Amino acid sequence: MPTSPDTLIRKIMMLQRLPTQGKMTAGELCQYLEQEGFPVSRRTVERDLKSLEGYFGVCCDNNTDTYGWSVDLKSIQQIGQMGVSQAITYFIAEKVLSDITPNNLLKSMQPMFNMAKRTLSSNKNIHARWPDKVMIIPEFIGLQKKPVKQEILDNVFDALLSESQIEISYTKRGQTKPKRYQLSPLGIVVKGPIQYLVAYDENPESRAVKSFVLHRMVSCRESFEPISVPQDFTLSNYVEEGAINFSFKPSKIRFKAIVDERVWATLIENPLGEDQQLKEKNGKMELQVTVANTYDFERWVLGYASHITVLQPKKMVDKVKDYIAEMIQNYDIK
Repeated sequence: MPTSPDTLIRKIMMLQRLPTQGKMTAGELCQYLEQEGFPVSRRTVERDLKSLEGYFGVCCDNNTDTYGWSVDLKSIQQIGQMGVSQAITYFIAEKVLSDITPNNLLKSMQPMFNMAKRTLSSNKNIHARWPDKVMIIPEFIGLQKKPVKQEILDNVFDALLSESQIEISYTKRGQTKPKRYQLSPLGIVVKGPIQYLVAYDENPESRAVKSFVLHRMVSCRESFEPISVPQDFTLSNYVEEGAINFSFKPSKIRFKAIVDERVWATLIENPLGEDQQLKEKNGKMELQVTVANTYDFERWVLGYASHITVLQPKKMVDKVKDYIAEMIQNYDIK
């Protein structure tokens, strides 16, 4: 199972805090992590220490009644001699974590990120050129990212970590006057160039989980009241149900279409869903699959243009026809 960003940062902070002289108990480390915004159980801290034992000079003194942990000074000095493999890992981690990690936590890791860049720029090892050999290309055209005020980012992330409510001033798309909201932050979703706050709206007249674009926030402050979490809510389920795509309600549809080789060759390797079916029909393929009725899916269908013929649902057939009619009119095709 891959290590989560929180676990990675937590272990690095533990390494930075462990003494080279004397010792520190798991309970003391637990208090330190809570002060730094990482409230975890003592059992979790002990498990982390056990996983680090033997690496970076982390050792346990169990010769007395009180277990204590420390790091060997020579090993700590050797950590500064970062290897190429470690440098590549930190280089990639900085890119991945930048949009989803509180600024104060990123600052605590900045020395490691800087060391990684120095190691890669000065090392003539062939592996040091790895970052120049990897690119992540968005599936669709790359849109420029709109900046978010640092103060707003900090307050949103702090509230998420402390699980406290926030008060925001927010301007909806197409409007000029901001509206105030009392929210219980539940998670951050990064979709392309846009960062969304998923939160529970505390307004008695509209209590529901909603998504808010961070760059549309005019102001944000913590109210330090405990958050409300709807029963059975999980961020992964919320996203999987298609809620981040605002154009539709997050409902499932049974999609049926005739597709040519350009489409089905892709779908054989990357199915649209677990129940996807492809059956040969007159030199083409009949596709059937259950998908979320989202704007992204509609854009996928339209992107294949003449390579796909939608058969159902009827609403989508009609919508595609309307798009085609509008395009014919735009291009003045007789």
